[in-house]
Amino acid sequence: MHFGQEIELEEDHAPIPLDIQPESVRPPSSRTPHRRAPPRKPVRRRGLVPLLLLLLLGGGAALERTPHGAFFRRDVDTFLKRDEHATLELDTMNAVHAAFAFDTWDHAVAGLAALDDALAKAPQRKTLAAFGAWTLFAYELRFGADPKRHEQALALLANGEGSWVRLATATRDVLSRDATKAMASAKLAHAGDPHNAEAHLVFAFATLLAEQPKDAIVAFDQAVGAEQTSRTRGALAAALESIDPTRAKESAALLADVAVGHVSSRLVLARLAVLAKDTPTLERRLGELAKLESAASRNEKAEIATLRGDLAMAKGSAAEAKAHYQLATADPTLLRPRLGLARAMIALGEFEAARSILDTIVDPSATAEVARLRTLASSKPTKPK
Repeated sequence: MHFGQEIELEEDHAPIPLDIQPESVRPPSSRTPHRRAPPRKPVRRRGLVPLLLLLLLGGGAALERTPHGAFFRRDVDTFLKRDEHATLELDTMNAVHAAFAFDTWDHAVAGLAALDDALAKAPQRKTLAAFGAWTLFAYELRFGADPKRHEQALALLANGEGSWVRLATATRDVLSRDATKAMASAKLAHAGDPHNAEAHLVFAFATLLAEQPKDAIVAFDQAVGAEQTSRTRGALAAALESIDPTRAKESAALLADVAVGHVSSRLVLARLAVLAKDTPTLERRLGELAKLESAASRNEKAEIATLRGDLAMAKGSAAEAKAHYQLATADPTLLRPRLGLARAMIALGEFEAARSILDTIVDPSATAEVARLRTLASSKPTKPK
């Protein structure tokens, strides 16, 4: 609240007009002859005003000695700082948006730090709580599972209000891998905010989950149309990788050229080089990624290690490849390094160990490759040490 701003009183506590002066200080000509004005009863201002005066005159500790207690002190503090908190909320949203637009882990972490600071300063802002929930879920969707952040996001979502609740709910449902639930909530978010790039993105991810790739690419294109950032273009390139590799290569190459610190686009290009058996390009992209590892997430670092294993396999060094793949399999949820490790073990004649790795893979998308590798590993004994 700014100094000079009016405080709205209850109807029975209307402010006294400023032009009414006490009888003793009125000009003599204005006094009523032979009559004395009756003494005026003091106006009692119950409720917020005396408590605000108490806060100003006696300090915050005085409020705690009122019947309202410390919780009311918190509410009064929130009231007094509502304009400051509104500004903080908007500034935080802008800061997080700018940080996430870079689409790199290091910038995203900086955005989360700004969010945490704002939530600590304005815990009662329900719109900020909803935005915070979306931010944390979006961080997980982009950079990998984070159980602590996930629990924080669930708590914020339960306390949030506004349009960000729909986006946060849809992003949470995409993370749950429940296609039906994700599609339903993503449609609501998309319909409620059709010009928001994030609404297009969450709808695109839900559509991918529902195995509707063509519709997903349309939604990713709409996200880029709404906002051309590394975040939207990176999401499009990653989605195209398994749907339209030619267009994925064009999209990722364009992004890598203009965003020199972008990790995801270079990972796409490196994986496409593996598929094309283009070892020189793979080696070049890995050289670029080596300079960007500080900006990479844990999952992205595991993918870089996996690509190094792929390069070693392409050069005929199964032992070196095995070491890279083992480094990447520190996260047991990642598929590619485990498939690579099984291939390296088969190449080294470690068939029993390869079968053990393959037994842990339940991802439906890898069914055909697992079956092929299992055939290679099952018909041969383990190579003697």
